[in-house]
Amino acid sequence: MKSIVLILLMLTSCLAHYTEDCLSVCDDVNPLDEWENEGYAPNLYMLKTLCPKTLEFLDCRMQEMQDCLEESFGDLAVSTNLSIASFSRVILATDHLIRQICNENSSFHKALDLMKLPVRRI
Repeated sequence: MKSIVLILLMLTSCLAHYTEDCLSVCDDVNPLDEWENEGYAPNLYMLKTLCPKTLEFLDCRMQEMQDCLEESFGDLAVSTNLSIASFSRVILATDHLIRQICNENSSFHKALDLMKLPVRRI
């Protein structure tokens, strides 16, 4: 679970780098505290509980940032400015990774199912 918290922190800090002046309308749906309260490795129950909130936060934050920047991260990722392109690629890769973790059909979920981690109710 610590790795997911770190990923969310990284995404949040990268996004903050882009738009220090933008107001955040997504803070009320930020699931970071809930992820921090969990153990190291998520089980399927925890993912089913926390992923919808996490994906809602990601959708909100990505839209908020693109609206503020007036450009998509896909466009920024191919910018001739290497710093902007690099940060945009990190944001896109992090977003993709979290979406794979939350995708019930991903290999990540299949591996968790094989491991049969104990269910801890939250």
